[in-house]
Amino acid sequence: MHYFYHFEYNVEDYALGVAPLVLALRVFAVADKYFVEPLQQMALNDISERVGGECDTPSFSQGIRELYTMSPIHVEALKDNFLDIARQSPDLFVQKDKYPEFQTALETVPQFAIDVAIDS
Repeated sequence: MHYFYHFEYNVEDYALGVAPLVLALRVFAVADKYFVEPLQQMALNDISERVGGECDTPSFSQGIRELYTMSPIHVEALKDNFLDIARQSPDLFVQKDKYPEFQTALETVPQFAIDVAIDS
């Protein structure tokens, strides 16, 4: 509701136990569902900024799971963000002990692993 009064949002203000990247994905989904295109674009920009800096954190893996359970409408733009970062970060795949959350995401979301492999 904050967005509708102030035309902005800050996921850190509302995270409360949810990774900001995951919350931004949820904001995107809600904006998409209710056709609030400016909010959707804000969320997409937020996701694009966050995904690169969080590729080696548990929130990236949580984001993968969140993304692949969302409605397929407009998700391709979001997937590209995650896929590009994963392809640019081979350590995520090689150093399994260092990134166990990422390994779990690969196991629980096999379509993500397939998508990474298809265009790499």
